[in-house]
Amino acid sequence: MTVAAFTLILLSVLLHAGWNFISKTGKPCFPFFALFSISILITMLPITLVSGIRIFALPAKVYLCGFSAGLCGGCLFDLGLSLAYRNTDISISYPMTRALPVIFTVLVTWAFKIGKSLNCWAVAGMIIIFAGCVFTGLAAFRKKNGVGSNGKGVFGILLAACGITGYTVLDSIGIQAIYAATPGVKHLYSAACYSNLREIAAFTFLLTFSLAGKGTRKEFNKALFCSWHPYAAGVCAALAYILILLAMPHVTNVSYVQAFRQMSLPVGILMGVIFLKEKISPVHLTGIILILAGLVLTVIR
Repeated sequence: MTVAAFTLILLSVLLHAGWNFISKTGKPCFPFFALFSISILITMLPITLVSGIRIFALPAKVYLCGFSAGLCGGCLFDLGLSLAYRNTDISISYPMTRALPVIFTVLVTWAFKIGKSLNCWAVAGMIIIFAGCVFTGLAAFRKKNGVGSNGKGVFGILLAACGITGYTVLDSIGIQAIYAATPGVKHLYSAACYSNLREIAAFTFLLTFSLAGKGTRKEFNKALFCSWHPYAAGVCAALAYILILLAMPHVTNVSYVQAFRQMSLPVGILMGVIFLKEKISPVHLTGIILILAGLVLTVIR
């Protein structure tokens, strides 16, 4: 992993932690994520418009990856996150939805031979990062009634993790394809254009689902005019993921990106200690140490 990739991912995880906490306080549901998605789209649209890229003349591979990634994000991830946040605390659901994709991404890239093969140190490091993510949620898990008495919390976590894995792998392929199709264009412009393609698919699905039922239409109208949360979360998410897209070409396997995004967990915990005067438990401290140790192992050649 290059210094550029590390810096981009570090900036991204700060924004990522922010939009997740905004989402939790905004009581996320499908209508919430529909507005969240349009906020991402609007945030990236000005960059796309000045990029000079002929968006309707891109290779089919770009559209296939972008739209498929959008569905993974808009369908699997947003539905899963909504279920997880509504049925369990963020202190449980956030670490768990970050932990599982680390392992899932390694398995998918290995099974389909995507990117350069990981060495044994990298695999060991990612397993330790996974353990560290799980540990950060254990303290809260022990104090609460599991992850949802009816199992919706568990299902939501698994669904969100599958969505994250799907769009991460697809985006790693799609961003390389659009870079190859737009030589001479700044990577920021190409990444913004790709982001808009994936968000069109996500927004179309989320809006259709939100307007399909009477109850969800009511929630959509309420969130549209009465809540700032989805719009603020969308801006943070757009900026966070554009940095990830820019970082992807700097790594030999997208599993590295997935692993280093877990820096958001110790960052979030430390921010709570510094700004909210929260106490850090031994279990949380163990999780942080494991994540940092795993990150060090991951970059050993």
